[in-house]
Amino acid sequence: MAFVLRAPDGSSFQVDVLARGSARSVASTARYDLFLANRGSGRTPSNELHGQGLLALRDWLEAQEDALRWPALVTFEERRRRHPAGSFTV
Repeated sequence: MAFVLRAPDGSSFQVDVLARGSARSVASTARYDLFLANRGSGRTPSNELHGQGLLALRDWLEAQEDALRWPALVTFEERRRRHPAGSFTV
């Protein structure tokens, strides 16, 4: 599930929420892994405001986790297997 958010500086960014798996995500909840969709592959620095927004979304998800009724989400690993050349930016 992709969330497109806007930072206080006006820049927009995408957070992908996937089922919890074994990939290193930026942040996690009991059920979900959150990734910044910035094509950095974890090797490039992220915009700090975008990271703060991702953490705020994580906090919201944690508070709502038991009430959320989303369709089944795949893990990062499963998405990569199904779509090896995929482009996931909205």
